[in-house]
Amino acid sequence: MAPSGLGGESIFNFSYQNRDNEGVLVDLGRSVCKIAETTPGGMLIFFPSYRVMEKCHEVWEGSRVNKDIETKAKKRVFLEPKDPAKYQITMEKYYKAIFNQQQDKKKG
Repeated sequence: MAPSGLGGESIFNFSYQNRDNEGVLVDLGRSVCKIAETTPGGMLIFFPSYRVMEKCHEVWEGSRVNKDIETKAKKRVFLEPKDPAKYQITMEKYYKAIFNQQQDKKKG
C-alpha cells in the first residue's frame, strides 16, 4: 500500500470524510496507470464497496485516467457488475483481453 500517489501530489487518505476528494482519486488512478504500465498481464483492483469503485470510475472517466490506462498501459478496464449473473461474463472478457494482449506481444 502506497501512502501517497506516485506523483507525490496527494496523501492517500480514504477516510469517510475524504472519500469524495477528486484530486486524491485522480492521483490514485494515475498511480494505478503507472503501475499497470510495468505490470505484465492483467490487474485486479479491489475497492471496499461498489460505491467507491463507481466513484473512482466516474472520476477517472472525467479525467482521462481510464483512457490512459487503456492507451499507455495497454490494459482494458472492466467493472465488477453488481448482478452476480453477469460476473462470469465480465471475467471471461477480462481473461480474453489478457490473452489477446499476450498474443499481440508475441506477434510484435
